[in-house]
Amino acid sequence: MASNGSRALQIPTRPFYSQGRQKEASRLSVHLCGGLSTVVRAWILQTKVQKLNGVTIQRRGCKHGTRPVPTAELRRANTRTGLVGTLGQGTKEISTILNATRVHDAVSACGLGGRGLVISRVFARARYVRGTSSIDLPAGCRTMAKWDVEYRANMQLMFSAVALLGTSEQSVSSQASVSSAAAFVPKKPAPMLPLRVLTPTMKALMAKAAISGLGNTNIARVYRDANALRHLGRYNRHVMADDTVYVLKGKWGAEVLGPSENWVGAGAER
Repeated sequence: MASNGSRALQIPTRPFYSQGRQKEASRLSVHLCGGLSTVVRAWILQTKVQKLNGVTIQRRGCKHGTRPVPTAELRRANTRTGLVGTLGQGTKEISTILNATRVHDAVSACGLGGRGLVISRVFARARYVRGTSSIDLPAGCRTMAKWDVEYRANMQLMFSAVALLGTSEQSVSSQASVSSAAAFVPKKPAPMLPLRVLTPTMKALMAKAAISGLGNTNIARVYRDANALRHLGRYNRHVMADDTVYVLKGKWGAEVLGPSENWVGAGAER
């Protein structure tokens, strides 16, 4: 029995059969007697009348974002499947696929992050506050510099994983030996071992969730509704920070800080 209600049954002298719901259409992981195993199913049985092997599309997954890669929640009823690899070694059998998919996710995340960084730069140069562009404000300049460093660091991490992935799939060629990645790619142990560490690290940097496995339950609506509060005004956080400093350092600064210091001091004494 898997966490999503999937289960696999094995009848003596007959193949595996699975039933339940599935949120990912790429693979099926189920708990058998020997532990977590991976089974593969044939979508269409070759018969005189083609059937979908007990698989029906129940609904489209409701996820946060624009759904560039929509997924459907599937329902299986006595779906004929077959065991892949060794019983109880499901995670080990798909480790190669996990590395490839995580590197692909990292490449996509870096590309989207770079696009957002470019948009932020253009906006910061075009947005003026009291005659000064946002990028020339101390808070705006500091934030843009921080985002640029984070973007460059993420790109270095991502390309390091790409170099390890390529080396693990084929031996180090003469071209790779003279590239800048030659010093990074280890000869011993195998490149797959450092790659196995980098891929979950990149995925952890991309992941942002408090409740794992509930991405299709529309809990993301709370996050979308909260984001609406951030876009009701015309100004960003840098403008608000500049306005706060303007009040504290302006002609009303003493009148504002005086009662505030008394209030904070009274609270600290308690």
